[in-house]
Amino acid sequence: MLALAAGTASCRACVSASDDADASSGPTMPRGMLVPSSAVTGDIVPSPVALPERVRLASAHDAGTWIELTPTAGEVPARGAPGARWVSPDVMTLLHDAFSRAKPGFDPFRAHLLDAPALRRLDAELAAFAGTWSAISTASSAHARFESSEVVQATKSDEEWRALREALLRTVDELRRMAVELAGQGRGMWILI
Repeated sequence: MLALAAGTASCRACVSASDDADASSGPTMPRGMLVPSSAVTGDIVPSPVALPERVRLASAHDAGTWIELTPTAGEVPARGAPGARWVSPDVMTLLHDAFSRAKPGFDPFRAHLLDAPALRRLDAELAAFAGTWSAISTASSAHARFESSEVVQATKSDEEWRALREALLRTVDELRRMAVELAGQGRGMWILI
């Protein structure tokens, strides 16, 4: 419990801009926040799951610690409610900044409701992320840009990087469609951990 409290406190710190960063750039994911300790020490242990599979949007609950995204009219839904989708911690690590700018105070270790205005902001933030992500053409450039991402650091070739890049772009597109559809209906989305 103490480790969870310390992790939560660390993430809240990411909400405030650092002294050397432009405040308009918003929060950044602290290095190692949602990655195993092996990634922090540099001893990347590749997952037995193919890298592109680790960044897909799942329509059924997968084994492991996937994060649930559930459409709602407001109330906290039951786990696995109709329309629920899941993302891996790898996805949330990469998209943390987009979620944080869309939902001030966003903490990946707590449940959050993104209302319709937050979903519209999330759509814009995901579009900006997709532009940045798609412009990176080599694994070495991706490694430098996304230091805190285990899944990015695990790419060993430009070919692996391109496969991962395209897989996450598909996930981002699906998340954007989900956000736009729900916001258009005046609904929200719960993020359940």
